[in-house]
Amino acid sequence: MIKIRKANISDVESLFRCHDYFMEHHIKRDKRFTLKTGAKEKWIDQITESVKDPCTLVLAAENQSVIVGCAYVIIRKGAIDFGPEKIGYLCDVYVGPDFRRQGIARRFLLFAQEWLRENGINTIEASWSPNSTEAAHTWSALGFIPLSVSGQLKF
Repeated sequence: MIKIRKANISDVESLFRCHDYFMEHHIKRDKRFTLKTGAKEKWIDQITESVKDPCTLVLAAENQSVIVGCAYVIIRKGAIDFGPEKIGYLCDVYVGPDFRRQGIARRFLLFAQEWLRENGINTIEASWSPNSTEAAHTWSALGFIPLSVSGQLKF
């Protein structure tokens, strides 16, 4: 049985591996995703800070004491001109290939919603790459509807 729980400092190395797999997945799907030089060396510090940050919830999916997935939920300011003052942002969701299609993303979302409610927040956003059909299907199945589209222009 896969357990969804709040990650802790002792999980940082496993979370690092999940993040590495997450980035590899993006790079395989879309060659526009390229890692900055030295990015991996900064991940451990970033993940450690995220686990400690009271405005960030780091979730772990654990199977027989092994982390097989993770997700991050960040409390951030809402738009200044509409919507709530604060929102939750669900990001960097990763589930290992052998554990997909078992409802882990849905369980991450439910855990995130409960944590956000406890913090007085009732809105959650997520973003996904248009070249990741798995992500688009997952977020749609979880009830997310596109709110805005962002683009990138390199020059």
